[in-house]
Amino acid sequence: MHKWRQPVSASILRKSISVQGDSRRIPSGEGAMGSRSMAIGGSSLHGTVAAVIEQGRNMAAVLLDAAGNDIEFDNGQFHIAGTDRTIGIVDVAQASLDDARRPPGVKAGLASSERFQPEDGTFPNGCHVCEVEVDPDTGTTQVLRYTIVDDVGVVINPLILEGQIVGGAAQGLGQALGEHAAYESDSGQLLAATFMDYPMPRADWVPEIDFHYREVSSPRNPLGVKGAGEAGTVGAAPAVINAIIDALAARGITHIDMPGTPQRIWRVLQKPGLTKGSSPARKEPRSLRWSKQPVISEPCEPAVIQPARSRGHCEPHGAAVIASRTEPRSLPVARSRGHCEPARAWQSRAVWQSR
Repeated sequence: MHKWRQPVSASILRKSISVQGDSRRIPSGEGAMGSRSMAIGGSSLHGTVAAVIEQGRNMAAVLLDAAGNDIEFDNGQFHIAGTDRTIGIVDVAQASLDDARRPPGVKAGLASSERFQPEDGTFPNGCHVCEVEVDPDTGTTQVLRYTIVDDVGVVINPLILEGQIVGGAAQGLGQALGEHAAYESDSGQLLAATFMDYPMPRADWVPEIDFHYREVSSPRNPLGVKGAGEAGTVGAAPAVINAIIDALAARGITHIDMPGTPQRIWRVLQKPGLTKGSSPARKEPRSLRWSKQPVISEPCEPAVIQPARSRGHCEPHGAAVIASRTEPRSLPVARSRGHCEPARAWQSRAVWQSR
């Protein structure tokens, strides 16, 4: 069990109010950008709570007439080890307001203010597997399956984490399939100034996302957490586009710019000279870089992903894997079958680095 999960902290946090970034109420603050809330703000809160408990232990020793080393704290109560003599933290805090009874090193009200300065950022890891089907007659893309496995360190609230990841993936799908700030070429007039013209992600664009996580504690902070806020978005857009490219490769297409709208895909398919049969030699997408070396040396366990497979349709069908990694690992490659030649399988693999 991680130390922060013990009731010692929870009993205090239930009664605490967090203020982040409001310099009118706290000495300094920059906001919540960069997935820093729990890794940095949570770690400073962890240190503050630990300091409050330590002061409370010394104050409780005076109130219970015991040695400080004999005082233990559990579930909001200080008690003498091996006895039933206890006193609540609220009563201890109130008693500390009496200057005559407060021992050295204890502040009135058990007040504490701690700072946390990380030596370096955290490095979450993730793998996105996307399987799509493209209708060559209309250019419409349907996302058939989508699987995510993430390592964001110690998970404090699984429900909130899943909401962040799935919501971020939906945003990435929107960027990959439709969102586009278009401007008039001569005047520079924005042509997508309202949501009538700028398509937000729609419910029928997003399949049921199969989300899993692996907890690999980070050594960069006392909570063992890593950033999760951008994980879904960063992986989704390249995974979807790579899957579309994999599907269109049967027609000799190796690159397409975002967003992959039906009109853009249809126009690409109408270009003369495209092959109708087998795919040419696969080329690395220009928007991605192969990674042959680890990004960092932080411990990480390999994620287990089942390859996405197509269903034998004659329509272009593709799948792609986008993975971030901290150590060299063997990731199964998503494969697609059924480009009207079911005997062959095309591979699409890309590695996304999260730095």
